Amino acid sequence: MERVGGSVLWLGTWIPITANNLRKGAERAGIDPYRLIFAAIEDHDRHLARLALANIALDTHHHGGGITTVDALIAGVPVLSAMGDTPSSRMGATLLNAVGMPELIVSDLATYERRAIELAKDPAQLEGLKKKLVAALDTSPLFDVLRYTRHLENAFEAMRQRQCAGERPADIEIPAILGPRVSSSCSVPKVSTHTSPISARKGWISASCTTTTSSCST
Repeated sequence: MERVGGSVLWLGTWIPITANNLRKGAERAGIDPYRLIFAAIEDHDRHLARLALANIALDTHHHGGGITTVDALIAGVPVLSAMGDTPSSRMGATLLNAVGMPELIVSDLATYERRAIELAKDPAQLEGLKKKLVAALDTSPLFDVLRYTRHLENAFEAMRQRQCAGERPADIEIPAILGPRVSSSCSVPKVSTHTSPISARKGWISASCTTTTSSCST
């Protein structure tokens, strides 16, 4: 914040004492404590609407964001993530790869800081990332609910086949469904390419259909 004039750090208000401690820490570092903005908890739709006003989201390191990162991506906000060496510190990298934004993954905190400052000072580069992200929302595996559903159904079927064959539980590998966005023969709400990312989210969530079930013959 010291190196990016006029910047603010926008955080959620979870525990009042945390906000006080962070403001005190900023003041000790010579940063105006009121450049830390704490937003009240809102319902999800209102949260996504306001989140779209952010320039960039900074992922936490030791325990990366899960749904918080997904929310930022849905709102069209690029997320910068430093990949660690534990599953919880690699969630951001996993999500960014799934949405086709590997250029926002860095390997250490020093690079993370340099990249955050670079993006904050380069509005054209940041705008290019936002446009790429918004375009990816309709095509990336991360938001392809039907593809995910098919993978999950294939996993259930593989489990059922093992059980029917009298085989013991074991690790199974489900082949990836590759290619363009998965289509469905059932009725799925169509999301217009001109729809904003936030309103399009409703279409993805409601994209579901009823599948038939099968059982082992005895």
